[in-house]
Amino acid sequence: MLPYLLVLCCLFSLNLWAQKSKEPEMLVPYRIGDNWGYSNAKGDLRIPVRFEEVDFFLQDLAKVKLGGLWGLIDRKGNQFLPCAYNIVYGAGKQTRVVVCKGGDKNGHMGKWGFVPTYLPNETNLELEYDLIRECGGEGLLGVLKNGKWGAIDGRGKWRIPAEFDVQNPAHHTLNFDNQLTISLPTENAPDNPYLKLRFANRLARVAKNGKWGFLNESGVAIVPLQYEFVGEFAEGLVAVVGKTQAGFRLGFVNNQNDTIVPLQYDVREGVYQKTQFQQGLALVGQAGKLGYINTAGKAVVPFQYAQAHPFNEGRAWVSEDYSMQPVWKMINEQNEVIFSLPTDCQLLDTEFQQGFVRIRQGDKENYLSRKGTWLLAVWAKRLEPFSNGLGGAVVQVGEQLKLGYLDEKGDWAIEPRYDYTPNTTNAQRVGEFIKLRLAGKYGILNHKGRVILPLEFDGLELPFYISQGELFGREKRLPASLQGKWGYLNEKGDWAIEPQYEQTRFFANGFAKVKYEGKWGYINTQNKRFWR
Repeated sequence: MLPYLLVLCCLFSLNLWAQKSKEPEMLVPYRIGDNWGYSNAKGDLRIPVRFEEVDFFLQDLAKVKLGGLWGLIDRKGNQFLPCAYNIVYGAGKQTRVVVCKGGDKNGHMGKWGFVPTYLPNETNLELEYDLIRECGGEGLLGVLKNGKWGAIDGRGKWRIPAEFDVQNPAHHTLNFDNQLTISLPTENAPDNPYLKLRFANRLARVAKNGKWGFLNESGVAIVPLQYEFVGEFAEGLVAVVGKTQAGFRLGFVNNQNDTIVPLQYDVREGVYQKTQFQQGLALVGQAGKLGYINTAGKAVVPFQYAQAHPFNEGRAWVSEDYSMQPVWKMINEQNEVIFSLPTDCQLLDTEFQQGFVRIRQGDKENYLSRKGTWLLAVWAKRLEPFSNGLGGAVVQVGEQLKLGYLDEKGDWAIEPRYDYTPNTTNAQRVGEFIKLRLAGKYGILNHKGRVILPLEFDGLELPFYISQGELFGREKRLPASLQGKWGYLNEKGDWAIEPQYEQTRFFANGFAKVKYEGKWGYINTQNKRFWR
């Protein structure tokens, strides 16, 4: 039995070695002077420095720039795609390649091309599209051609013909002639990142000949393009506006175009564009008054209000006053008044966040709970919305304004002792971490008030997103600066890489881009420099 096990172990080890031996050598962007090539992880040159700029390899291809234009090379340094394009997306020899010539930095007003698999020596990519964008459809790319949107699949075949319009629901408006129109002119559309074919839950909101509906990923109109307006799906239903004998009316359909709520409600400007179900209730109008219905179309809160906001956390703000300074009341789902806002107060938030909205009275602010009680006995100068169980508060301490953080009981989780300057970013919050400044020096605390990094740095950078509390990332490095130079801290707050760089970027996959003596280059976590 023992020899048999030894053979199995040997075979397993050989298999592991074979798998590892198939992994391509790590290639790192390497700079000599102003030109770029690639080295291995030890710094041995593998691809000669002859490019103006390069990116890391993705799969078996990398983006390189020559003459101000981008192309692709393979791991042997062979030119896979000529450097002839302003934008290039391509990662593998067997995967699709998307290119753009001309236009702005995002490719607007340029010409786009696509091939499912690019072949070396193929120098003439047909640029037939006005724009190509990821659209959220499985295996699809959204394409703009002759001013209309469609979608192609991974082989470049048309799945949805380019014959549809798209637009943000908020841009629709009811004009003085009682016609539904788009408020933004077409020429502004390229500047709006929303304006592309976009699938959500496998459905895309589109229009043809001025009529709106929803297509699935096969281009089938699941909600027929027959409505004057359709909103966004929420809780399985979407608001639609159609023309009836009584004029424009609003109702709701599901994703099978079954009418759940008939076309019977008012189309009020500023309300219908945002109408959707939240927590089982939707704000709608009837006979000039606003109320709330449930998903069965039954009026839960009577149509008695002149102004109203959607329900959130079981509460809604309503008013029977049409004026510019109405008297707002907080109601529950039974239409019971929980709180009436004093006339000298104004709402800073119309939706509750973790049980609170902010209220301003003159130059002071307070948190109001969903129970209708004030959180603070002494009103603050400025407040931030609650997040991760804390609300930022600026209060007067002596002759200075100081920033601290309150918990949901109104107690100081983080004492108000930190720098505050009006019209300046005084703190940065990402997940459970808060970057604060004290006497001009930065540090990091968590939401419980524990000091993660002492407040002794001239600068600190927090990532936009922190996964599972990993403030320092997988590489355990965080950019920080002292006396005008940047380096990297480890989890203990010690210098893993001493401050020596003019600028730094975050580490990713073991490497970070830094600026030294006016030029950019890459380092690894041990501060090995990939340039000379």
